[in-house]
Amino acid sequence: MTKMSDGDLAAILEAKIHNALGYQGGRLSQLRRQAERYYKGESFGNEIDGRSQVVSRDVAEAVDSMMPSLMRIFASGDQVVRFNPSGPQDEAIADQATDYVNWIWNQQNEGFANFYSWFKDALLKKTGTIKIWWDESEDTTRETYQGLTDSRWSSTTNTWTLRTQDPRRWPCRKTLRATRRKPHRSRSCTTSPYGGRSATGACG
Repeated sequence: MTKMSDGDLAAILEAKIHNALGYQGGRLSQLRRQAERYYKGESFGNEIDGRSQVVSRDVAEAVDSMMPSLMRIFASGDQVVRFNPSGPQDEAIADQATDYVNWIWNQQNEGFANFYSWFKDALLKKTGTIKIWWDESEDTTRETYQGLTDSRWSSTTNTWTLRTQDPRRWPCRKTLRATRRKPHRSRSCTTSPYGGRSATGACG
């Protein structure tokens, strides 16, 4: 079987997206835009000069009144997820996994903000979507140290992942050129039903 090219795959996916229910010009998309206008209290365009220009904010009041209850249920505690041990021998591992996953969600990924955008999209736009992936990109920091003491030299070389040049080419014995690599991390963000991005996340 002939291997599909990237261009052919992209064309197929693009056609599927355009044919998907509610994409850009569909009825669902129109309802979402209408709900957003109601939420923001925008004018309808049929106002008459000399008469009241007030727009009811019933949609905003209904959505905003439900958000605190949802956030209390899912984001009020320290543990978003809990791993239960299979037996007494697994208790320590289960506790460690619980702490680690909750730290990733709450600290690395702004979990509270993601929950908020996720739920609000679901209430207002009929669909709430969140994207979660493992970021394999590497962030590197390069620095040069000179005149290091023996203790500082030992501390630095133990802390950093080193990519050093030949020491014989350094200006002095205590010169260090090093690269620090940050570990891979989990990433998440909420995505708009319109195909855009939430203000709380950075998808990509």
